[in-house]
Amino acid sequence: MPSTLIDDFSNHALWSAFDPGSLPSTEVSLSTDAAVYADVESTTSMRVEMSATADGHFITRSFAPINFMDYSELRLWIRATDPADGTPDQPFHLKLELGSAAMPIGAPGNDWHRYLPVPETGRWQFVRISLDDLAPLVSNAVDTIRMTAVNVSTSWTAWLDELIVSEPQMIADVDAAITKLLDGVLVIGVPVPAEVHVPGAPEPTSPWIRIVLYEAAYSDLRTNGQKRRTDFSDSGFHLRPESVAYDLFYRIEPVTDDRPEHRQMVEFVLDVLGHRRSLYVNGVQLPFDRIEAHHEDDILANVPALRYRVATRKERGMPEIVAPVGEVTLDMDIGS
Repeated sequence: MPSTLIDDFSNHALWSAFDPGSLPSTEVSLSTDAAVYADVESTTSMRVEMSATADGHFITRSFAPINFMDYSELRLWIRATDPADGTPDQPFHLKLELGSAAMPIGAPGNDWHRYLPVPETGRWQFVRISLDDLAPLVSNAVDTIRMTAVNVSTSWTAWLDELIVSEPQMIADVDAAITKLLDGVLVIGVPVPAEVHVPGAPEPTSPWIRIVLYEAAYSDLRTNGQKRRTDFSDSGFHLRPESVAYDLFYRIEPVTDDRPEHRQMVEFVLDVLGHRRSLYVNGVQLPFDRIEAHHEDDILANVPALRYRVATRKERGMPEIVAPVGEVTLDMDIGS
């Protein structure tokens, strides 16, 4: 399962704002914003406005328990009016926490938290949060999320969008995204299925759409050695490994022995996938382009096909945990 949506922030009424004493907050205002939203599947975000005296106030919502044990990351988008990169001049402004019925937020043993970075204003920031150190009593049935205002000295506004929990798998995630666009959407008497081709596996009765991954090519041009800082907490941060860029190449093959059905299926794929678009995968939009097919390729495939390329990437290795450096005092005896 590539990901599970927790909140698309289309309904701010699902959230509540409280002061440090858990009474309703008069310093925090929540609203649904249809004018400002991230480049995701939804077309709204949640606007969070906090006054200059909102320090310690928090917003929270509950939901049906979700087992996070099958996932490794929490992902969301944030935008704000003030930068917050964790430096003394630009401290973090939001602290995120998770809880469960067995181990609520603030309970002994549940000190897990992450600060949400906003290195730039006026732009949406994609935040990845590791779940590897979340207590099992929380992780196996998460039902509460809280975001607390910290280091607040002036009024500020943030927007939140598309909160998901994810287990990134490069090929499986792209497979699922393409299948979602095509499976059961076209109706020719009955909904036409779309399935990823697995050699030797039983195939559906025609008509159906075969999705074939035929190459995963390394992209030297898009690969760099940059490591990113994530997972900011009181104990430090994570340094994520470099990501290796790949181009995944797919054939989309309408399978039928009926010529009118084949024409209809080809036009359907062209309408849905087009020639240049984005493919939404695990919280981000990936470049998804139609590429030229060679005649000899069609002969080998034994079926006319449309070909596409997805630009994606895969991290190499595991994140490094980096602890903050305390103040260092160096004493020197000049005369010795």
